[in-house]
Amino acid sequence: MPSPEELGLVRDDVDVEVTAVWKSGRPSVAEVQALRKVVPDLANESVNVLKERVSKGERFSLGKMKRPAAKRLREKAEQLGLTLEYEEPAQ
Repeated sequence: MPSPEELGLVRDDVDVEVTAVWKSGRPSVAEVQALRKVVPDLANESVNVLKERVSKGERFSLGKMKRPAAKRLREKAEQLGLTLEYEEPAQ
């Protein structure tokens, strides 16, 4: 069955909230390294500093972006072993 996106029922011009979700509830070194690769603004932070920064919870907000960008980011993250979710705005 086609997804709502494939049927053209989802608007691409809306902002969605993108969040990294840690598999074990805390970020692993591999997840932090993947986060650095998919988020250019974080690429120059050391793994240890970034790990401390993102370890405050089971999730880390990456902010809002347009749905197509969020989808591309999630696909790239998944290839690197990082789980990203995006939340649709309330209708």
